[in-house]
Amino acid sequence: MVAFASDRMGRRLPFAILAGIIAIVGLAMVLAGGKNYDLKYGGCFLIAMGLYTCMPVLVCWMSLNFSGHTRKSVGTAFVIGFGNIGGIISSYIFPNTDAPDYKKGLGICIAFTAMAIIFITLYFLRLCQMNRKKQKIEYQDKWASRTPREKIMDGDLNPDFRYLY
Repeated sequence: MVAFASDRMGRRLPFAILAGIIAIVGLAMVLAGGKNYDLKYGGCFLIAMGLYTCMPVLVCWMSLNFSGHTRKSVGTAFVIGFGNIGGIISSYIFPNTDAPDYKKGLGICIAFTAMAIIFITLYFLRLCQMNRKKQKIEYQDKWASRTPREKIMDGDLNPDFRYLY
């Protein structure tokens, strides 16, 4: 539903931020749930709903803002690779000694999800800045002076290419 709605609206930012907020709410429910297992169980659904939605939206958003095969493949691989580091980190932030509450691990997850929302917002601001920069005559003149090969390799830097939000 999120993929359909974000494609329909042509916007990824609000969906990525909303998914991150949903994940934080779920993580907070599990963290603060104590012996209320119903609350913790409901939090698990929100965590999955938020995190499993956010990553595909981000991968799609990032890949849409790269032009050219090389830039798109390297950029997308970097985003997916960086996102999968969580599997390595999780074994260290959820040690068995913290069972059954795993307060440290859940706190770190909340912090990283909040940090992701901050970085998503910074990415959005950078895209806005780049779109404004591309409209300037100086930028367009500099682009026009490039060789055809440079233009192909740096396709998303083309003044006619608009970064999507």
